[in-house]
Amino acid sequence: MQYPIKMDPALYELLRELLTNGIVTQDGKTLDVSPVQDITIRDGVMRFNPPAKIVADYGVIKIQTTVSSLTVRTGGIRIEIDNSPIDLELKPK
Repeated sequence: MQYPIKMDPALYELLRELLTNGIVTQDGKTLDVSPVQDITIRDGVMRFNPPAKIVADYGVIKIQTTVSSLTVRTGGIRIEIDNSPIDLELKPK
């Protein structure tokens, strides 16, 4: 049996793009999981192997790096940027 679930159209489009192309772009930031072969989820941590690619444009500055894991934390999701002292945290509006 199939049961339709309604969701925010913007969230649906992001999920559709991720599942179709392995790439999501929004507000000048791109997550590319197309090279990822394995995703494991355990104890609130999602790990990518090989790492996912991240590209972010901030005006004339373009940042390219990789991300090996996402971690659920109180009040947000931490994105641990590989080989960087800077990590990001996603928070609901």
